[in-house]
Amino acid sequence: MGACVSCESEVDEGNAWVYVKVPLFAAETVHQWGIIVCPPESILAEDPAFCSARPKPQDMHITLAGGLPTTLAALARVRAVAKRTKRFRAGVGDVSAWKSEHRTVVKAAAVSKSGPGLAELHRKLTKAFDLTHDHAYSPHVTVAFCEPAFGIEQTSMFTA
Repeated sequence: MGACVSCESEVDEGNAWVYVKVPLFAAETVHQWGIIVCPPESILAEDPAFCSARPKPQDMHITLAGGLPTTLAALARVRAVAKRTKRFRAGVGDVSAWKSEHRTVVKAAAVSKSGPGLAELHRKLTKAFDLTHDHAYSPHVTVAFCEPAFGIEQTSMFTA
């Protein structure tokens, strides 16, 4: 077992995630916007599946792939995929939410601005590890985990 970087709780080392960190200047903007849009009473008090119901700016990221082995060979394979991928720029776009019976996830879309983009890098990683998922890849930055009844309309008023 290892420790989560954001809360130091125990995490399963057999399940690695590949992600890119959101630059702090953009993450702070996303975080501040989330405080305005998701008032404290809408935030989940506890969510056992996640470390924090409102991610801190320094922990904000865009997940590229998950469910990878935690071995040095897997790390080498991730690096090889990254080296073969043309650099690209990404930004943060529209804010929306998706609901489940347990929570509403408020998220800002992560959009590729140049090059092959986030979706292409995700595709290369899942192919390199022969991963399959039961949902479409939707690159995003999580703003907050809210109560299931919390509602938000998709908005374009936020760009960073």
